[in-house]
Amino acid sequence: MDGTSAKSGQMPVNGGFSTLRLLLFDMPSYVKTITFSMKHSTPGGTTLSFGFGGEPVIRWNQQFGWTEATFDIPPNRPILFEWKFLQTANPSPGTAWIDRIILK
Repeated sequence: MDGTSAKSGQMPVNGGFSTLRLLLFDMPSYVKTITFSMKHSTPGGTTLSFGFGGEPVIRWNQQFGWTEATFDIPPNRPILFEWKFLQTANPSPGTAWIDRIILK
């Protein structure tokens, strides 16, 4: 999946963040869940979070291979989905990938 996946940007040694945002204005009301694949490669000192409208729903601090996550979507529209990769000061950079975003 890595070839076509959204990948976090290169972080400076003193830390930084990379954000992927998906804003949907006209999403049908029958769409109730979002499912996506993700991978978090980190030596430590990094966090991958997912949320709606700038508010994180969950944070991952551990390293993991490709895995799938599903979340209920709030009823408000438009809706902003946000994935954020944060790296604190760490000489060994981490990376996060997002792929296969499915709305059901």
